[in-house]
Amino acid sequence: MAYLVQCEKKDLEVAEKLEEDIALWKKRVGLARERGEDELAEQARERALALIAERRALQTRLDMIANEKDILRRESRRPHGRELEYAEELLRRWQESGLVDPEKAALDEEFDKLDSEQALAELHEEIVGTLDDDSLANEVVLSDPDALGSPEPDDLR
Repeated sequence: MAYLVQCEKKDLEVAEKLEEDIALWKKRVGLARERGEDELAEQARERALALIAERRALQTRLDMIANEKDILRRESRRPHGRELEYAEELLRRWQESGLVDPEKAALDEEFDKLDSEQALAELHEEIVGTLDDDSLANEVVLSDPDALGSPEPDDLR
């Protein structure tokens, strides 16, 4: 990776210099044409085209370096032999220790929810089934002692 970074840094410096040179040779082409020196303008144009081709080749190298760096980054993040074996061993020990399996725990939680919903539905049906509309009308539940007409404490003397 360090080698790739060094190569990239050098290539970027070269690319920067090429950009300056390309601009310079394009300017020379314009100046030669203004003076009417077609042969000199053609030489400057050829030099500018050669620099542009060199810049394209350099850009291709920079792209390849970037791709190689990405591949190395991805490879470095993947678990390798010993780490993968260690993780699998830890998982096996954890499962053998009798601790809760996350997948089983999620299923157990769903089953518990379904059981509680079913129990509530059965209780609701039982309550609704035992109570008639007539019995509800006749049944009066009062929590206020005054509503029952109980004697006042002063009346009990």
